[in-house]
Amino acid sequence: MNLLKDNWIPVRDGADLRQISYKEMLCTEQPKLQVALPRDDLEMACIQMLAAMTQVIFMPTGKKELRERSIKPVSEQEYDRKVEKYIEWFDLDHEKWPFMQIRGVEGEWTSIQKLMIGMPEITSKSASAHAFFNEPTEIRAVSAGITAIAMFNQAANSPSFGGGFKGSLRGAGPISTIVLGTNMRNSVWANVLSENKVKELIPWYDTTNDNDKPVWVVPIPKSDIQPYSIGLLRGLFWQPVHIELEKANEPFSCDLLGGVEQECYIGFKKKRFVYEIKGVWPHPYSPRQYDNDGTVKYMAFKGGVPSWTQMSEFLFSSGTVGQAGYTPAAVVAQHSDTAINLLVGGYKVVKGASIFYRRHDLYSLPAGWNDDFRGRINEIIEIGLKAREILINKVLYPVGKGNKGKGIKGVGVDISSKASAIYFHITEPLVHSMLRETSLKEYGKAKDVFLDDISRICLDIFDRVTQPYVHKPEILGAVALARNKLKSLLNKLKNNYSSIGGVA
Repeated sequence: MNLLKDNWIPVRDGADLRQISYKEMLCTEQPKLQVALPRDDLEMACIQMLAAMTQVIFMPTGKKELRERSIKPVSEQEYDRKVEKYIEWFDLDHEKWPFMQIRGVEGEWTSIQKLMIGMPEITSKSASAHAFFNEPTEIRAVSAGITAIAMFNQAANSPSFGGGFKGSLRGAGPISTIVLGTNMRNSVWANVLSENKVKELIPWYDTTNDNDKPVWVVPIPKSDIQPYSIGLLRGLFWQPVHIELEKANEPFSCDLLGGVEQECYIGFKKKRFVYEIKGVWPHPYSPRQYDNDGTVKYMAFKGGVPSWTQMSEFLFSSGTVGQAGYTPAAVVAQHSDTAINLLVGGYKVVKGASIFYRRHDLYSLPAGWNDDFRGRINEIIEIGLKAREILINKVLYPVGKGNKGKGIKGVGVDISSKASAIYFHITEPLVHSMLRETSLKEYGKAKDVFLDDISRICLDIFDRVTQPYVHKPEILGAVALARNKLKSLLNKLKNNYSSIGGVA
């Protein structure tokens, strides 16, 4: 299956589900077309992969050409001319250079389900891999298109295969932020940079461009690798594992897509190898953060908190050279003057390659988010975080622990962690709503309602988590004092951010 010739992209066109070619996606006007996969992380990976292909093969020279590309489909003649150089490199079954694979891998055989990040694999000896709802034999055969997307996702976005295997070029659990358009083609072009922007992001682009070959054509050397030696194509399609797919001997119905029988893959061989990246390659899909000592790393999700808590880092730049700060993904920064639908996704990694959860959140931001409404966006995030800090750190944690020095008895259990999870669950839709409304002329009134809602939620959560303990006489007084403290602190929060103030 060739990614530049064949039908492999699962799409929805109105009520119609089908597979189309990369050429059809770029060269036709289909306003209702959307990517259609059974998992949100694979849908995001599909857009990333198509954007990466488009970035390399059809990179526009400047902003004007990029805008025209997003409006007008590529001509078939131009398509055929520009993909010619890459045809062999994007063939899943190429005799010498199969897409993102190495021929002759002598590693262990693994079922194809292992490419579906977070699902148990049939050969796994870990008890946790067989302890949940998914069975290790759910996915036995996968279409060529899904296999290519899953393999790209595993290489670009996942922690690793575990057991000493290298993770992605961006580290173990990088956050990806991409912009969604009105349809599939718009979404792809929304995440392509013009050539001048690529040169700003990757200053060594000109020196690496002429000999820029993917790692399955020129394998990664077993040595220390400097980021400035990695070209655009090589970096976007970095494959940290030696892997070789195994195709089924006969057609199957894909276990993820269903439908008619087609060419499918059933497993692969994999083998780890040693190398070291001496620095950070500036990937266009991820926000980065840097410390005072000059250390740079890609952002990852923090514990079990929702992604809105990191929204400022996803959107804005902070700090200068030599100072701690952060910078957004290049594909997001280029839309600073337009309204955007921002998709934030990735995996939270705990130990090694173990995944705690996957997160894929969509945010709608109005035109002017980077300039006119930056202060409002930061303000909403601040209110949400400060209200949580008051409830959890300043009130409930002391209630749980008590204060022996003052003779105050605590409830003796950790009620703050449970309350924190409830707080984030209940307030997340409110934060999403407020981010959409930051451009309103009556933003002040909307913010006052937001403050009222947040305050009531905090008081309700306090009552909910302390209610089982208030029947104890030795606890009742401490709980009452803590609730009064909570009301007072919430009043101060409201007075700081609203012209009205006061908790009902």
